[in-house]
Amino acid sequence: MKSLIVVESPTKVKTIKKIVGRKYDVVATVGHIIDLPKSKLGLDEETLEPQYVTIKGKGPVLKDILSKAASKDSVIIATDPDREGEAIAWHVRSKLEGKNIPVRRARFNEITETGILQALEDLTDIDMNMVYSQQARRILDRLVGYKISPLLWRILYKGLSAGRVQSAALRLVVERELEIRSFLKETYWDVFCEFDGVKAKLTKLEGKKADIKEKKAMESLLEQLRQDDFIIVKAQEKESPRRPLPPFRTSTLQQEAYNRLGYSAKKTMMLAQRLYEGISLPTGNAGLITYMRTDSLRVSSEALTKVRDFVQKRFGEEYCPAKPNFYGKAKGNKIQDAHEAIRPADINIDPEKIKEHLERDLYRLYKLIWDRFVASQMSPARYINALLHLESGPALFEATGSKRIFEGFEKVYAFGKREEAFLDISRYHPGDTIRPQKIYSEEKETSPPPYYTDATLVKKLESMGIGRPSTYASILSLLTSRNYVEREEKKLKATDLGMIITDYLKKLFPKIVDYDFTRHMEKDLDLIENGEVEQKKVLIDFHGELSIWLKKAEEELPALKKETVEETSLICDKCGKPMVIKWGRNGRFLACSGYPDCKNTMNYSIKNGEIIPEKGEEAIGEACPQCGGELVVKQGRFGKFIACSRYPECRYTRKIENKTGVHCPKCHEGDVVVKRTKKGRLFYGCSRYPECDFVSWYKPVGEKCPQCDKGFLIEKGKKILCSEKDCSYERQK
Repeated sequence: MKSLIVVESPTKVKTIKKIVGRKYDVVATVGHIIDLPKSKLGLDEETLEPQYVTIKGKGPVLKDILSKAASKDSVIIATDPDREGEAIAWHVRSKLEGKNIPVRRARFNEITETGILQALEDLTDIDMNMVYSQQARRILDRLVGYKISPLLWRILYKGLSAGRVQSAALRLVVERELEIRSFLKETYWDVFCEFDGVKAKLTKLEGKKADIKEKKAMESLLEQLRQDDFIIVKAQEKESPRRPLPPFRTSTLQQEAYNRLGYSAKKTMMLAQRLYEGISLPTGNAGLITYMRTDSLRVSSEALTKVRDFVQKRFGEEYCPAKPNFYGKAKGNKIQDAHEAIRPADINIDPEKIKEHLERDLYRLYKLIWDRFVASQMSPARYINALLHLESGPALFEATGSKRIFEGFEKVYAFGKREEAFLDISRYHPGDTIRPQKIYSEEKETSPPPYYTDATLVKKLESMGIGRPSTYASILSLLTSRNYVEREEKKLKATDLGMIITDYLKKLFPKIVDYDFTRHMEKDLDLIENGEVEQKKVLIDFHGELSIWLKKAEEELPALKKETVEETSLICDKCGKPMVIKWGRNGRFLACSGYPDCKNTMNYSIKNGEIIPEKGEEAIGEACPQCGGELVVKQGRFGKFIACSRYPECRYTRKIENKTGVHCPKCHEGDVVVKRTKKGRLFYGCSRYPECDFVSWYKPVGEKCPQCDKGFLIEKGKKILCSEKDCSYERQK
């Protein structure tokens, strides 16, 4: 008897084959095999039934699965244990209907021998409630995207998009941008006193929080304080534990990987997927972590026993608490808790032991997950916290200090505020009088709220119940690719386009960007998954509301479209009609009001409030090598490029190579220049290509590695690293 195991990713095939042996054949769907068509809505508007089609390019994959299934006694579908995986399982089963082949479902959270073999023992049926939930999400997203997005095209230009979660996330970024832009700084003063090397801060005045915003009031207070004695009213020490954080969920992994390692949510999930599916080690392919899309904090009893044994052997009895640390249930519904938290599949695979077999980024993420899990089952760190209160008239000053007396879990994984300077209060007692050696103030300014980062936006979305952790990476990626949001270092800043899109959505479709409405829709999907509400009801209710919104939007569209066109005093140099400012893919531009009869356009800048036209086709003083025409600089989707002025008769183009000022580390003759892939991603290459084939995703700094003498140094975030993955050289910029 031989069975066929169907998984999602080809990477898993080799790992699972090694575990299950010749009794099973293993094949991958390579993601979804059927979906809604891209070219049309793909829904029956009366019944809202989806009209699925085989995804382009997946025909051979599906044919291979059906061919292999035909010669097997049974098919076991072991796609990922989440809504998307359940939907893929259902799609595969639907293609096997009528072929008289038994189909069963296997679910595993880790690709290890124990996890796989146990799952094959505990076969179940496909959970149709999960399928209905995934299907409802897909249909809701399709309705929003295919019904609302075209209205934005009619206002601005084709290619814009609205989304059920995307638009609410964009609104958060836009509102933070507006807060920052409208923020008015205020000056205030902090007051301090120093004595015996102790620094105390004014915290209260006349029983209220100290808030000094007037310079005269500050100077008057300082004068009074310098004349009076200070009396100690409290001097105490208290031992307090500092407990470890729980193991990672999807969202907390994304946040911590961003804060500690500088990885985007998208990169974190890509690396975690590889760690889950299997890494090639000397002992063979091995899945290093459990499933990475989870809201759960639960840990299996077997994993708890193993990690506690590990802690006792590695660190000693005092580092292992008497009972396992418990962190509560999943954030979300009961089905999500069927998963575990993200943890190492085998705690005995120490990151340091396999470091040489992992790419640098994989090693760093695996170590983060491993450290966090080990620390989560260790004893609390213990601190002695000291507190000193001093009074002078109506003023209360406070000094604090802290000293760690047992490191506990911080031996493995420290977080947040570290140990403060120790404050020895043994020489101070309530009632003692002190005369400070120094009393002074520091002028400060209030700060605007900080820009969102990948980490803080993910945290905000999760706290509001908007979207799912598994979708956050794609949402952030979409916002930046649509040019609604741009990254400046770690900051997520709303662009002018992002702000105008949000403004129009608030006017035309206020519910789509309403946080409560978006959260309610997410809860409906959970209720469908739990079998507590019917999918059809949720879809019909939403479709009914959407139809009303669309009808109202059609009435308001002409007026809004006029708002996007700004009149100017400039005259078209080709036909003499007035020029106007419009929106396009590359931002605002000048266009002739006589369009489509006159298609004259140009870029512009604003200097001292005046609109200055900029001819987009600046000659570079070279002849076209194909036709002899004049070469000019043009503006395209990915920036400026060089082209023939006789376009479209001549289609010669070439990239503008931006030099970095660094010589090529490979040939030492050419210069390192900035280039783009066909998809627009920046990279660095040699100006002598194809004679020299040097490429790098990170900017070289023009130095050889002083540690390994093989690699060259590159800039990555705020650090300088060696290009060789096996070299650990690292320094700050």
